[in-house]
Amino acid sequence: MIGDLVTGGMNNILYATYDGNMELLKTSIKNSELDDFIRAAMLDALSFLYLDGVLSREDFQNFLKELVYSHQVLGDYIYTAVQSVILDCHFREMLPEIRFMYDRDMLDTSVHGGYDSSVDYIYRFDDRISLKPEPVRVDSLRHWMMFEGSDSGNELSDENVIDEMFKNIDRDFSETDTVRKVKIGRNDPCPCGSGKKYKFCCMNKKTAGVAGQVETEAQCRYWLKLYPETGVTKQEGRIYLDDFYDAESIAIDQLIYLALHHRAIPIWRREEQSVVDKRRRWYLGQALDKFTEKMAAEGFDSLSEYDARCSIHYLCREWMTAYLGLLGSNKSDPHYCLLKKYLDAKV
Repeated sequence: MIGDLVTGGMNNILYATYDGNMELLKTSIKNSELDDFIRAAMLDALSFLYLDGVLSREDFQNFLKELVYSHQVLGDYIYTAVQSVILDCHFREMLPEIRFMYDRDMLDTSVHGGYDSSVDYIYRFDDRISLKPEPVRVDSLRHWMMFEGSDSGNELSDENVIDEMFKNIDRDFSETDTVRKVKIGRNDPCPCGSGKKYKFCCMNKKTAGVAGQVETEAQCRYWLKLYPETGVTKQEGRIYLDDFYDAESIAIDQLIYLALHHRAIPIWRREEQSVVDKRRRWYLGQALDKFTEKMAAEGFDSLSEYDARCSIHYLCREWMTAYLGLLGSNKSDPHYCLLKKYLDAKV
């Protein structure tokens, strides 16, 4: 019962019994001799106090930064708990701290995935676990291990649940597969998103020959379903991607996202690596063309300048290095020379 209490209700108990000693709570969170689960629960309790206005946004963020940049090793579980609090509180301005932790392998990637998934998460408000604390009630105790089996007769067996999950996954992929081979007509809108007709845009480009067979619009929408919403009616108190980035930056980022974001494809529907590489080359080629146009239009002098103002899910050197790797030693490709120019630049 004690184990279940620590992982399933300790944060609410700590919040309910908070006696006003903020420094004790902060000191205990930093104390690596205490149990990791208890310290994570303390951090949750601190987030509840922030939501109540007991702790200011600035003070809470400064404490989180203190944990991230501390020379003391706090443990992977605590760093991941810090990441969770940043995401749940929608602290967009602390994405650099999350990137800092990813770059130094401080996070458990099985919890929130990669950095790009963290960006998705921080802008998402629906289907989220509420940060509002709740008391430990009798009806919630039935999920604790010590009570396991007490009401198993009223639930599907694990095997049935797994079968149903597989059916739902297969249905989702079947719906996108039905439109995989749709061709693009000369007078159709170009799939690069420029708004021009295909014949006046990408049809004659070297990379355009595979455009109609890489992915359809329906498939793009499917793989962008976790991408932060744009162009929607905005609700007060929420943050949106287009509050911070212009349409061109978002369009470039979506192409890179479609190329590099991890796709949870069922093992029985795995694609050949050659198909994956072909798709990635096409998306990244489109992104590079649009990126080059934006660099010229905005007068940016360096990749770092672009990153500071326009990069969202991926830094320039990340996706450009990935694209260069996909091109291999094909030095005749004009994109190869362009990528080398960008990546070899000193700034």
